[in-house]
Amino acid sequence: MSKNVYKPDEPDRPRQGEQAVILSETFLIDMTVRQYAGILKEREKNHMIPFETYAYTMKIADAIFYKKSHDFLSTQMHAQ
Repeated sequence: MSKNVYKPDEPDRPRQGEQAVILSETFLIDMTVRQYAGILKEREKNHMIPFETYAYTMKIADAIFYKKSHDFLSTQMHAQ
């Protein structure tokens, strides 16, 4: 039996390898949103869209990144 078996009494603790998945998903989502924001910024410069559209997209990217990073760090603290 593996020593890294998930125990139901530890629901907040990620299973082995789960931290890496959470972190890579965070960066993937963050980079995708930021790439989209870059496209929007270019369009905003050319007066094709309002500045607010770009600004809101960046706020969303920051919120997603902060939330995922915070979740990841809190699971690390509980694991120790």
